[in-house]
Amino acid sequence: MKFKLIFLLFNLLILLSFAVVIFMPFMMLGAEYSRNFWASSWYLPLIFLVIIIAIDSYFFMNWRLFTLLEAENWPDLVRFLENEIMQKGHTRTSYVRALIHSYFVTGNISKIEPLEQTLREKRPNLVKKFALELGMPKVLHKNHADMVKFFYEFKAEKVPHQQWIRFLYAFGELMQHEHSEGREELLALSHAVRDPVLKVLVLYTLDPFKTLDDEVLGRVEQQKEELRRRYNENQLQKAIDKRKDNIAIVVMTPLIQDSVKWLFSQTSSESNTDSESTSEFTYDSTAEGPEDEKPSEE
Repeated sequence: MKFKLIFLLFNLLILLSFAVVIFMPFMMLGAEYSRNFWASSWYLPLIFLVIIIAIDSYFFMNWRLFTLLEAENWPDLVRFLENEIMQKGHTRTSYVRALIHSYFVTGNISKIEPLEQTLREKRPNLVKKFALELGMPKVLHKNHADMVKFFYEFKAEKVPHQQWIRFLYAFGELMQHEHSEGREELLALSHAVRDPVLKVLVLYTLDPFKTLDDEVLGRVEQQKEELRRRYNENQLQKAIDKRKDNIAIVVMTPLIQDSVKWLFSQTSSESNTDSESTSEFTYDSTAEGPEDEKPSEE
């Protein structure tokens, strides 16, 4: 109902504006000047007509999508979008975004992977555009090899949420006990990231390596103090809440909350290896990896 009301009010506003432009010369300057004005400005009504046709066409093309979204009718929305994208090949950006969102809302995360394959075949550029969202099933299913492979493909590309993609690639490496590669990626990312939510997550994930790497120790302690000076816990929590449109933040909320507690903990020796951690995303920085990655024994 709200959507239909907005559509009606918008058209009334456009028509009112059009009427004002049409009749203003006549009302203000008289019939003679009005004829001369429209003789030289005949194109203005055409411009208004083109604008209203273009906007109304957009509304009509997406009418079914908008009405289902407004009603929050997720099952029918999923069926409609799957038919449009998978069967008819209408891979509009708005359709793909709405379908991914619907899959998360309805819990049909596994259906994102067939969507990824469809986009790779029909619209490869949209795989880049939605790389973060398309990769999240691999994170949720804890398929670390596929997670690393997928995010590696995009970590050096100019894509939305590129730094989050780099983090998830590094995190996947750590979960596979590829500590050297994951640590180096996180260390490089710690120099580049500006988002405070991602920064504290990067530092928290690096923290277990402090005893193995002096560079990591200096970097973590320096940036930890900088974050504490710039934010208190409530401010950082508000920053997290404002970014809930980022699906990675929603999925990794337990790990993010652990990282915030770690940042503001009073005991400097606390780290994300604490047995009381609530996060499902855990790894052991001391687990054996390839032989050349083991710390030397003195």
